Amino acid sequence: MSLSAAAAPLLVLLLAFAPTPGRAQEAPWSLSTLLAALAQHKTVTVRFSEERRLQYLTESIRLEGTLSFEPPDRLEKRVVRPKRERMTVEGNLITIETNPGDPRVRVFLSDYPALGAFVTALRALLSGDATDLERVFQPALAGTEESWSIRLTPRQSAVSDTVREIRISGAGGRIASIDILETGGDRSIIAIHEAI
Repeated sequence: MSLSAAAAPLLVLLLAFAPTPGRAQEAPWSLSTLLAALAQHKTVTVRFSEERRLQYLTESIRLEGTLSFEPPDRLEKRVVRPKRERMTVEGNLITIETNPGDPRVRVFLSDYPALGAFVTALRALLSGDATDLERVFQPALAGTEESWSIRLTPRQSAVSDTVREIRISGAGGRIASIDILETGGDRSIIAIHEAI
């Protein structure tokens, strides 16, 4: 699995959340109101499906499973189809577990600048930290509270060497989909389903 392919699930882990309680209607819809809505979420687990379109394969890879976020920084992706896999990010440590009995793979997030930038930016989204988000990505918000999209364009070459842009769409404080477009033509499309 390439590092960029591993980054896609982490992106999903950080962004997948259930609907938030309604906000006061007097606040205009903006990046700051979106970040505030996303930051309202606490520990949550959601179902997801992902389609990975890789240039070197003729057919897409389809994954299904659950994503969890536990503040302040614990993310977990459990794939149940087509094969079982578990990836956890906690602080600076990434742990990957595949087959039962196989050794766990542990790596440091700081050793992978592109992946580290993803995690930093997404933690910024979830905590409502526009400064940290804008340090790594140039965000562009479009739409209304009922149907919004945000395009994240990398600012840092460690990220832009791998990722062209990330498109996230949703409604209110709920993310519905994440589309990651890589510079080499690979793409991950992630749909967020109901909370469990």
